[in-house]
Amino acid sequence: HATMVRTRPRRALSGSHDGSLGLWDISTGERLGMMRGHGDAILSLEVDWSTRRALTGSHDCRIKMWDLDHCICVGTMMSPGHPAFCIAADWSARRAISGSWDRSLQLWDLDSGLSVSKLDGIHGGNVLCIAMD
Repeated sequence: HATMVRTRPRRALSGSHDGSLGLWDISTGERLGMMRGHGDAILSLEVDWSTRRALTGSHDCRIKMWDLDHCICVGTMMSPGHPAFCIAADWSARRAISGSWDRSLQLWDLDSGLSVSKLDGIHGGNVLCIAMD
């Protein structure tokens, strides 16, 4: 009897100061794709490997959604004055949350690309990390 074993490629996604994203096969070290679209440094990213979607937050005050199969941007959320230092997502609920230098959190609807609400001044300094349930 023969047994077939299928392994999923191990991938990584990296964001850069130049505003680019790199998609990597970490088993081979091969770069699978390079994406550009931000006008400034990428500060944060969140990935759903099962749907091959990613969110990036940038100093350009934009959050972008990426299709990792085709290495293209499929949506942009604008947030003037709120560079997304950190971002987390509940992919099944189609929501994301970002934190910024202005001590605020902003909740996003991933389908409409619009801000649902903003929680102001809840910290005494920059919001640098976040998790979402």
